[in-house]
Amino acid sequence: MEPPVKRTKEDFAVAVARGTIASIPIVGGGAVEFFNLVVGDPAQKRRDEFYEKLVTRLGEIEGSIDAISPEKLASNEQFQATFIECAQISARTVHESKKELLRNAIINSAIATNMNETVRALFVQFTDRFTVDHIRLLRIYNDPKSVPAAAKRLETLGMGSTFEIIRAAAPDLARNQAICEILLKDLQGAGLMDDAGLHTTMSRDGVASSRTTALGKLYIEFLSDPETNKLPSGIESTPS
Repeated sequence: MEPPVKRTKEDFAVAVARGTIASIPIVGGGAVEFFNLVVGDPAQKRRDEFYEKLVTRLGEIEGSIDAISPEKLASNEQFQATFIECAQISARTVHESKKELLRNAIINSAIATNMNETVRALFVQFTDRFTVDHIRLLRIYNDPKSVPAAAKRLETLGMGSTFEIIRAAAPDLARNQAICEILLKDLQGAGLMDDAGLHTTMSRDGVASSRTTALGKLYIEFLSDPETNKLPSGIESTPS
């Protein structure tokens, strides 16, 4: 499968920059060479790497998932739309875990042939807008007991707020509570989470309960590896 090459605004900006530098008297030619060497074409490089890893992953699962074959993908408009949109997002994405989320979204769009188009489009928009830390929090609040660090904290917790599981499972986020609150408000505003209970004292069972909505659970499934049903390791793991 040969991915289409699509010019983006970033490509255009690079071309304009090259032309502008070349038009400057005295420094033009040398500056363009410097620009090409140091900056290059980041959009094209990111897309090429993204395409290569996507094609490799499709080849790995082709025999085990019925919907994944060159013939079926060629006629799957839902897959093609998601592929084009996510490939464009990948060109402005530097975080490898987010690129993996985008690849999972493309593959799952090929498998979930009955997905509502509005839901699919919203999920792609969310993935473009959200950071990896958004998804980390959504993962924790979806099932705290399945996150090892959070589960360990729950074993000794009597009463407390859900901030306890953030301290345990995402200590780097807990150190900046203001940012953490912004991320949670984004998820709640998108309809993916109920109230996080970040400042509400409750029982251990209350802290351990899932706070994602049905849409939030479907979104996590959309971003998960279709074979392992897990999110990328950079999201599943607990950083120090």
